[in-house]
Amino acid sequence: MHKLLLATVAAAALFTAGAASATSTAVSIWTDQSAVASDATLANIATLGAPDATTTVGPINFTTNDSTTTTVNQWLGQSLPDPTGSHVLNNTVFLFTGTTFLAAGANNFSVLHDDGVELNIDGIGIVLSDPGPTAATESPFTVTASTAGFYNFELAYGECCGGPATVLFDVNGGPAGVPEPATWAMMLVGFGGLGAAMRSKRRKQVVAV
Repeated sequence: MHKLLLATVAAAALFTAGAASATSTAVSIWTDQSAVASDATLANIATLGAPDATTTVGPINFTTNDSTTTTVNQWLGQSLPDPTGSHVLNNTVFLFTGTTFLAAGANNFSVLHDDGVELNIDGIGIVLSDPGPTAATESPFTVTASTAGFYNFELAYGECCGGPATVLFDVNGGPAGVPEPATWAMMLVGFGGLGAAMRSKRRKQVVAV
C-alpha cells in the first residue's frame, strides 16, 4: 500500500513537472553569423561563445517570406533589446532547447525548415541533421523511445542566403513539448487505475479487520 502510494505520488510529480517544463522553449540567438548560419550544426553553434540574446518562446512555429527585411523580433514575436531585436533575420543562428513528451515506442516527428536544422534528443542522439541551406523542406521521421516520458531536446536552426525563413517542429501531430490529447487521456487513465487499485486494497483491509 505504502509503496503504491509513493509510486502514485512520484508519477504525479513527474507528470506535473514535465507538463510545467513543456510550456516554453528557451532560445539562444547569434546574429551576423553567415558561416554557421549556412552550416547550422550543434557542434558549430557550440563554437560561437555567448549568445547575443536569449528568450523563451512557445511552440516552435516561425515563418517569413523575406529574411532580409524581417527582424528577429518580428520573426519570433518578441521584444528583444537592441541591437539583436532590430537585427534583420538573415545570417542569424538559433538554438532552441526544451522538453517534449515521447510515448514508449515509435513517435512521429515532423520538422519543416528553410534553411538548415539539426535536432538532438537527449538519451537518443541526433535524430535529424540537415544543416545546409535548403528550399522549404519538410522532414518527417520516426523516433523510438524505450520508455514514455519527457525528453530534453536541442534544435539548431540557421537562417542564411535571403528568402524565406521557416522552422516548425511537431511531435505526434502536435507542437513539440505538448502531449497530444490521446496521450493525456492515457496518462490520466493510468493515474485513475492506480487510484482505483489503492481504494480496492483499502476496502479489502477493512473487511479483513
